[in-house]
Amino acid sequence: MDREHIVNGKRVTFRESYPVRECHDVPYLWYLANQPDATFEDKAKVLGKLIESWEFDGAPGDIAAYESMHTFAEFWPLWTAAIIEIGQHLDAEKN
Repeated sequence: MDREHIVNGKRVTFRESYPVRECHDVPYLWYLANQPDATFEDKAKVLGKLIESWEFDGAPGDIAAYESMHTFAEFWPLWTAAIIEIGQHLDAEKN
């Protein structure tokens, strides 16, 4: 499974594993973040749980680190990478 993605020229690495103690709320956060009335904070929270490290300023778990990102060049490509990441984990579980 490819955990690394390049977003606007910066490397983003998603977690290899999601231990239940730290990530039990990821399915619920993912659900909330995909609702029509989801907020920026909803999406940033779930990204913070999924991303292990990145070359952007700030820490992936800090919502403030997402605030100055360019919507179309950085934030939405991160969201798309998260969709791919979740999909890979769900597909791996089927096999």
